[in-house]
Amino acid sequence: MERTMTSSHEKRWVTDLENQNIDGSKRLRHLLTTCADPIETIKNFQERNSIKLPALNPALRLLDLHNVRRTEFHEEAANDISELLLAKIRDLGATGTVESMQLLEKQLEKSFKLYRVPSIRPFVLETLKQLPKAPDRYLKVIVADREFYDSCAVTVRQQIWLKNDSLYMDAILPIIDSYIDEKQKVMQTVDQSATNYFTCETTKSRRQWPQILELMAMVGQHEPLYRRLNNIIRERFLKSADAIYCSLRMELVMSAHDLNIESVIRSDPCHDLAWCLDACVRDKHLDAQQTNKLKNILESTRKTKAEVIGDLAMIAGDAHVIHFLCSMAVKVLRDSALHATGHLPRELVPLQLLLRLLSFGASAHSILSTSDVTVVQNVDTLVFTKFLASFTTLIVEDVIRYELNRAPDEISDENPAGDFLSDPSEEMLSFLKTDVTCALLWVHYLLDVLPSKRRVSDLPGIMRYLKALPRLKYKIAFCDPWTHLVIHRLLQSTPFDHLLSTEQTSHFIIEGYLLKGVDRYPGVKYHLLRIVHLLWSSLGDFRCRIILDKIAPEVGQSTKKIFEPGSVEVEIDLERYTQEYQRIRTKMTEKSSSGDGSTSTLAKMQEQVNNAVESAKEAAASVTERVSDFFQGNPFATPVGHKIEMATDATVLATENWGLNMEICDFINSTAEGGRDAVRAIRKRLHSQISKNNAIVMYTLTVLETCVKNCDIRFHELVCHKDFINELVRLLGSKFDAPQAIQERVLGLIQSWNDVFRDDTRLQGVCQVYDELKMKGVQFPIADPGSMAPILTPKRTVFPVNKEPVSTIAHENSARQDMLNPQSHQFAGASQCVQPTPEQLEKLRRELDVVNGNLKVMRELLSEMVPGKEAPDDLQLLSELHVVVKQMHMRIQDLISSVQNDEVMYELLMVNDDCNNLFEKYNRYMVNRTCGTKENVASESNLDDQTLNEQLGALKTSGSSNSAWAEVPSEQIDTSQTRLIEDKSAAISDREAAEMANWLEAQEGKKEAGTTSVVTLASGSGSSSESEALKKDQLTSKDKEEVIP
Repeated sequence: MERTMTSSHEKRWVTDLENQNIDGSKRLRHLLTTCADPIETIKNFQERNSIKLPALNPALRLLDLHNVRRTEFHEEAANDISELLLAKIRDLGATGTVESMQLLEKQLEKSFKLYRVPSIRPFVLETLKQLPKAPDRYLKVIVADREFYDSCAVTVRQQIWLKNDSLYMDAILPIIDSYIDEKQKVMQTVDQSATNYFTCETTKSRRQWPQILELMAMVGQHEPLYRRLNNIIRERFLKSADAIYCSLRMELVMSAHDLNIESVIRSDPCHDLAWCLDACVRDKHLDAQQTNKLKNILESTRKTKAEVIGDLAMIAGDAHVIHFLCSMAVKVLRDSALHATGHLPRELVPLQLLLRLLSFGASAHSILSTSDVTVVQNVDTLVFTKFLASFTTLIVEDVIRYELNRAPDEISDENPAGDFLSDPSEEMLSFLKTDVTCALLWVHYLLDVLPSKRRVSDLPGIMRYLKALPRLKYKIAFCDPWTHLVIHRLLQSTPFDHLLSTEQTSHFIIEGYLLKGVDRYPGVKYHLLRIVHLLWSSLGDFRCRIILDKIAPEVGQSTKKIFEPGSVEVEIDLERYTQEYQRIRTKMTEKSSSGDGSTSTLAKMQEQVNNAVESAKEAAASVTERVSDFFQGNPFATPVGHKIEMATDATVLATENWGLNMEICDFINSTAEGGRDAVRAIRKRLHSQISKNNAIVMYTLTVLETCVKNCDIRFHELVCHKDFINELVRLLGSKFDAPQAIQERVLGLIQSWNDVFRDDTRLQGVCQVYDELKMKGVQFPIADPGSMAPILTPKRTVFPVNKEPVSTIAHENSARQDMLNPQSHQFAGASQCVQPTPEQLEKLRRELDVVNGNLKVMRELLSEMVPGKEAPDDLQLLSELHVVVKQMHMRIQDLISSVQNDEVMYELLMVNDDCNNLFEKYNRYMVNRTCGTKENVASESNLDDQTLNEQLGALKTSGSSNSAWAEVPSEQIDTSQTRLIEDKSAAISDREAAEMANWLEAQEGKKEAGTTSVVTLASGSGSSSESEALKKDQLTSKDKEEVIP
């Protein structure tokens, strides 16, 4: 059929040539069939139709000698002539004078009759393009020939569209549909993406979409075409209520602004509002000038037509504008609650404008459909006085819970976070059901409270906002882009784990929220598919297959719920969804089959890989443990570690030693590092004795359970950390072949901790591991809730200073002194270079910060104290600092010789140099103090600031001064009472201030005792008076937590 149409077209343009007295194929055929001498006839035909140029004959003969055919010569000559003629036509069009336009019209009149001829058509098309207005007689011919119409330039078709609306509709509707489809693809993606609909591109790049540029090229400078385009967009928006049409309306205005199309800009009453809102969205800020301009625009709408107000509402209804206004409003409310400004919501002036614009844009469809423009004037006062007041109360509760989670244990124990978690009132829920502005604020505040890098998870608080999503006005929680945004934030809640990993949240999001809207809202099925795709391993194979079966395309077609047949858009959506569904289903099937090990070869390979991985993990764990012991010391060398070792020694104990277990609990509650040391000791005890001595493992689990039931939140956070719980789960692996009793005991502990700590946001690690085990099909032992022992956390006991047993303190001090002395706890091979783990690097840097803080305090004391005139307390503090820094310096020197990390090595060398310099300054200070001089110390605190002669002069001391200095440390330093001085710039709580006051009182007692008691203490005398002085000099256990490293 196509061949018939082509031959018919050729016949038509050949006929056109002959009608213009130009010989064609028909004429030649007629001559050859009627002539007497065909050779003469052909010769005459060639002469009559050849180029009439006498000088061309010699050139033709030369071309004949080179075997160049006459056809090739004529084609090249025709192409060159065509290019020259086209360039001449363009020059005439660029000139724009009356004479040039007349020449173009004459050219068009001569050539238009031959527009079907392929070699003539380019001249006709270029001439039509260069004419500012083509005569109507030519436009009618163009409209009649569809092929010729499609070949014409946009400027020619614009002249046709001005008089033929149906052709204009046919031209722009496919482009609009393409724009809508591409936007929906962005929101309905099922693959992993770090960006969402609002962050994937900038405001300017959105106006550079091919569809936007093509529509503006079709409009050109013609105001009627632009107005008609806006009418089509408005009609489409009224029919579908799809906010993407508002975005299209906004981007067309700003594209005209970027292209500087003055006629369009002047004719569009929405330009000023669009320009101002676009600047706000781009800068994510609303300044005073923009605020005044927006107020003036809104006030001017009082005298504006309803149709224009509807267009303004569409500009404010752009999804990016709505997102900006909601985010700003939430920020204003949150800042007001956080800083306790004392202002009611109705007194916040910026909030009034934001909600007015938000209500205006969110009601765009209602304004256009009902012509009710009252919404633009003012927001319902009840929203401010009722809804926002209650909403602010919920925000204040969230702020209080957030601060309580960061507060010390004493404050959080007195003020439980659950006391500040009230449910939304029925009045609030009625606002969410009836007011779209309130519904949008609710969604955006939910996005704000979801976990992020800077915000910890608050599951109970999040759930009270999630539960209201299905009830929102217009069901906006099921409509894109808001559904897309909520699901994206849930999947990207934290960089380490997702909120949907918890059973409670995932069940509500999938069954209680998304599946309820899958039959009415086309985008929901894509979001469910995305959750299955990205969280297959977390949700479990069985549950994901159930979800896939519910949203399968064939199910939607058979029930006629997901897909309603008959619409072109539905058919396109069905085709795209089927492709995505089959792709995800195939990928999941491949994962499942590979996990099942369908062939023996794959099974063996998988087993070998698993064994290799387990071996690597064990080796890494062994190295990590050895490095950890090197950095932190042997866990059993600590006081609490030693008690744990004794309480779990099955070779000595016939049964559990509950007295010793309770002593461990008391020690953990009364010391800062006791809980951390206990967890290290328990971890090492379990991993070293599993498969060797099951009785020790059971005793260790008993100690762990006892400590959890009787210790405070600090220990709970350590035990419920996901890493520690995973280490307990690892004991159940096939490698260790743990007996059934140990397996049930571990699973029972995890289950009981999950039940008790489920509502505490700080202890969700154990809950996450529990949910993961349940999804994997692990069967937990049946627990009787009535028989479960409650978890009791006793109040921390602080013993008075004068009642602390001297032997206990001496023992703890010696233990801590051993921790500071690395030589006493080096493991085998410690001299070899080791590569520390990231956790050890972080701990090492914290310790280096403490060292630098002590160096800073010691440096300031040396620069401020005058030798011979210093206060006794300052001198004692300086001596203690010197001892502490000296011990730390020895530790640093050991690390320099064993750590294999260039960055850490550089930091250690810098701190080592600082220590050496400070020790030299300290030596000079003590020498000057003995000699009674002060010139070399009171000047500057850095040797680099002194000249060489001054430094040498400072080092010239007498023998008596040297001997005097040699006697100072042994007489004035109490090595059993070393204290770590924290940085003075750190914030001090009320508890710390009270403890510091007690410590200062103890120091006053030292002043009265004088130097004699200190010397006697150092010499180790045992008289009763000296013992009393020693008791007075001891610190409480909590004091030692603050000052002893």
